[in-house]
Amino acid sequence: MLLDVNILLALTWDQHIHHHAAHERFAELENWSTCPISEAGLLRLLLTEQVVGRQVSGSEALGQLEAIRRVQGWSFLTDSVSLAEPVIDTRVLMGRRQVTDLQLVNVAAANDTKVATFDAALRTSLMPEDQHLVNVWSA
Repeated sequence: MLLDVNILLALTWDQHIHHHAAHERFAELENWSTCPISEAGLLRLLLTEQVVGRQVSGSEALGQLEAIRRVQGWSFLTDSVSLAEPVIDTRVLMGRRQVTDLQLVNVAAANDTKVATFDAALRTSLMPEDQHLVNVWSA
């Protein structure tokens, strides 16, 4: 299961609205993954004071990332696929806000796994044949 940025943030930041729900669902996983997109997104959010409510140093944010990577069951998925030659159907691409989500699903599909997210709109934004690639966690 490839965890999206919001799930990673919910797991690492105890003030996140879905912190407890994320930990409950995460405990059910035997294996889980991050990738360059999800890791960079987590760092970006941790370094955004308006998101976490305080200034976080680069070393602290990287420490959070390093800590979550040490949790049992973790693996790293390389981002070796492109939306120029996608594994998923990209006819749904209509705007800039979809690009990262589509690439995340593309990476998951290329690695024969699914994306875990709190964002139900991600699943419904995909073509029907790709919707099985998204596992929506409820809060």
